[in-house]
Amino acid sequence: MTFDHSQLKNAGDILVVDDTLENLYFLKNVLTDAGYRVRPAIDGELALRSVQAKHPALILLDIRMPGMDGFEVCRRLKADENTRSIPVIFASAMTDVSDKVKGFELGAVDYVTKPLNAKEVLMRVATHLSLFMAQRQLQQQNRQLREAIEQAEAGNRALKLAEQQLAAYSENLEQIVAERTLALAEANQKLRELSEHDELTGIANRRKFDAVWQYECKRVSRLGTSLAVIMIDIDHFKEYNDYYGHQCGDVCLQQVAKAMASKVQRASDLLARYGGEEFVVILIGITEADARQMAESIRASVEELAIPHPKNSAAAVVTISLGLAFWPSALKYNSFALLAEADSRLYQAKHAGRNQVV
Repeated sequence: MTFDHSQLKNAGDILVVDDTLENLYFLKNVLTDAGYRVRPAIDGELALRSVQAKHPALILLDIRMPGMDGFEVCRRLKADENTRSIPVIFASAMTDVSDKVKGFELGAVDYVTKPLNAKEVLMRVATHLSLFMAQRQLQQQNRQLREAIEQAEAGNRALKLAEQQLAAYSENLEQIVAERTLALAEANQKLRELSEHDELTGIANRRKFDAVWQYECKRVSRLGTSLAVIMIDIDHFKEYNDYYGHQCGDVCLQQVAKAMASKVQRASDLLARYGGEEFVVILIGITEADARQMAESIRASVEELAIPHPKNSAAAVVTISLGLAFWPSALKYNSFALLAEADSRLYQAKHAGRNQVV
C-alpha cells in the first residue's frame, strides 16, 4: 500500500517528542522531507504546553525521558477530553511486552521501535493519519446527518428526504470502512515485510531469524527431528571494504547472499543475514552428512562468483568460512548451546585458514 504523504499533510501538524536530539532531528527531517509540518519538543512538559497551544494531528512520543516520561504524557493527554482523541505513537527502544501493553492501555495507537527506520516511521504515521482523517470525515458526516434528521422532523417531505440521505450515507460509510480496512491490512503486510527482511540483500534479517529459530527449536524438540545451523562469515570483508569502498562492499554482500540463497531451496530451511558480513542458515530434518554437503555447496557457490579480493589470505577472490553445528533427534535441544557451537566452529574455520567448513 502506498500513501500520498502530500495529501495527508493537510491533516495538521505532527508533534515529535524526544529528549535525544539525534532522534529528534532524524524524525523531523524524515517527516519534513515527506511534506509534513513538524513541531519538535525535547521533554514531556514542553510537549503538553505545545498541545495546549495548538492540537496536533498526531504525536510521536518517546517513552524514556527525564522528568515526565512518555507514559505520563500519554496518560494526561487521554485524561483530558479535549486531547484524548489525538493519536499517540510511542517511539522507544524498549522491547518488553509488558511495557508495550502498558502503552496501549494508556491509549497509544501504535509503537515504533528504535533504532528508527525511516520507511517504517512514514508508513505508521501515514496509516494513523489516514485513519484520523477518515474518522474526522465520518464525524463531519454524522453532524450533517443529525442536522438533516432534525430538519426532517418538520414534515413528511423533509422526513423522506432525510431517509434517502441516511440510505446514501450508510452505503458510503460501508465503502469507507471497507477501503480503510483494506488499506490498514495492506499497510500491516508491508510493515511485516519490512520488519522481517534485510533491506540490502533481500533475505531474512536478524529479527526474522530469532523468531524462526526459537519456534523451530521448540517444534523439532517436540517432534524429535534433527536440526542443524550454519554460521557464515565473509573472509576479510573489512579489508575488502577498505580496499574497494563501502559501495562495492554492498554489491558484494548482495551477490554473496544471492549465491547462498540459490543453495538453500527447501521450504523448511532459512537463510538470514545475522549482522554485517555474517549470515546464518537453519536446516530442519536433515542428516549430518547432508548438512555438511549443503554447507560445502554454499561455500563453493561463493568462491565460484570469482569476485576479486586481493586482501584475502585464503584466496584471490571473495570466500566464506562456515561453522556447522548438528544435533540429532535423540538429544534434547538447547538453542543457545547449538548456536554457540556453530559460532565456535566458525572461529575454528577462520583459525585454520578460512574458506572452509568446520
